[in-house]
Amino acid sequence: MRYWITLSGFGLASCATLSTSLPDIHPPRVEAEKIMQTRAAFKIYMADYRRLQDIALPVLAANTQFCDKIGADIGAYTLSEKTLPKALRGKNGLPDLKSPTIMYVRAGILGVRKGGVLIKDGKPITVDKLDAGVTSVNMRTRNGTLAQTVTATPVCGYPVRLKYSPAINAYADGRNITVTTGMMAFANDEELALIVGHELAHNTHSHIRKIIQNTIAGFGTGTFARQFESEADYVGLYYSARAGYPIDNAKEFWRKLAKISVKSLDKPKTHPITPERYVRLENAVAEIRAKQAAGEVLEPNPK
Repeated sequence: MRYWITLSGFGLASCATLSTSLPDIHPPRVEAEKIMQTRAAFKIYMADYRRLQDIALPVLAANTQFCDKIGADIGAYTLSEKTLPKALRGKNGLPDLKSPTIMYVRAGILGVRKGGVLIKDGKPITVDKLDAGVTSVNMRTRNGTLAQTVTATPVCGYPVRLKYSPAINAYADGRNITVTTGMMAFANDEELALIVGHELAHNTHSHIRKIIQNTIAGFGTGTFARQFESEADYVGLYYSARAGYPIDNAKEFWRKLAKISVKSLDKPKTHPITPERYVRLENAVAEIRAKQAAGEVLEPNPK
């Protein structure tokens, strides 16, 4: 026997409503608050962006001998709309970044102007497109186009990008290094230098290509991916040390991470467990310190 239940019979067919009376809100006040919050979010994003570039530069500059891609750093950095979340793209009084626009110029850099646009072959470009050895740039400003002589620093040609995301994450794709705003809030400057070094090591050692190669060959990703992560930990620590960053507390980052990700304590998938990473980095720090004390060249031990 089938039983059919009629919702209206239980009083569920009608629309459920609030049981309290909410305060009235006025659209102009809501719009004003939206503008304030959007501008505040953009300000935080730009502060993270400047901090990330300042931390990353020494790592990228100190390790060019290990990089097959070399670029030029002129002390200025561009942003465009596609690098920002939609909510921060040229609205509510925010800058119009339809073309890659110089949004940050490090202190002491002369001639290059915030708000300017770099021009190559008549088209706007990002600073990522500057080749090693560049000594001048064409820059378009409100007053026209001018050629500007610059002092460029050779750097590893793997641009460091900031992704607007609350996830505590960073990754490399063989071409770039990406760090999330969530990671920026989680990590201090020394830890961020370690992270940049780690991701740089992924790129310099072609780990993404090797993982794809192993997957195609049917070897899977787990074991090999964990080995590549360990190598990036080890090599990245050298990269950070070569850049002059303190490394003695580097291992503590994994204890810090374990506190918010208990799965990383004993369930290895594509990454080693955090206790293993802690101990391995502890040994790597001792290795680097011994080389420094002996005046040896600071390079990872080859296999």
